[in-house]
Amino acid sequence: MAPIMNEVFHRMLLVVFNLLNTILLFLFLLQLPYGVDSLVSSLTHWSQLSPGISIAAAIAFTIATTALLLVQRLPGKFKSSLLYFRRNFAHPGHRVFFGGKGPGFEREPLLQAHPEIHDSAYNPQVQMQVWRRLYQQNAKSDLVVGTVSSWRLLRNLYLIALVFLIAFFVTWPFNSGVPTVLAMSYLFIYGVQVIFLMLSARKTGGRLANNVLASALGIGTK
Repeated sequence: MAPIMNEVFHRMLLVVFNLLNTILLFLFLLQLPYGVDSLVSSLTHWSQLSPGISIAAAIAFTIATTALLLVQRLPGKFKSSLLYFRRNFAHPGHRVFFGGKGPGFEREPLLQAHPEIHDSAYNPQVQMQVWRRLYQQNAKSDLVVGTVSSWRLLRNLYLIALVFLIAFFVTWPFNSGVPTVLAMSYLFIYGVQVIFLMLSARKTGGRLANNVLASALGIGTK
């Protein structure tokens, strides 16, 4: 029951985060400062702001729908490529065995159990293959389950934030007359959340890679 509730909670977070970004984009297209007062004022004066407000709502709704569809339909490999800005080995598992000591444990026993890593001179592809085997063997470990869930959530939140940042840059030139100060305030919000979620997702991904190794060594298990 707990995993199901966890998945529902994560879906709710994604929807709420997507909605907040949609509102921000909607207000930006109307050239209004972000805030509850601006939103309420625009909705109560919908008829006076037509047809511009209808166009803004349609654009914001389209971007919001696109973001959620990408979260649901994009393969995890492609999401990771967007997160790590690389096509190949877009995952911390490709270098998790490089180095003598991980957070609180030694990698040497695993390197001895999988000599192909050392024999390949720590080839990223070999490291990734071994890590995936260890992940499949320890996927049900509490240490791994919680981390992979958090990593996927942060990766999806990052993807949504990235979609809205791109939408902001695309619509900005067409939003003629928007004050530079106002545009920069929206850029700050969109930019900061992308950077924050990117760093958080990468850090959690690294923790996931190490937690798989820890579980394979019996650390954190009863």
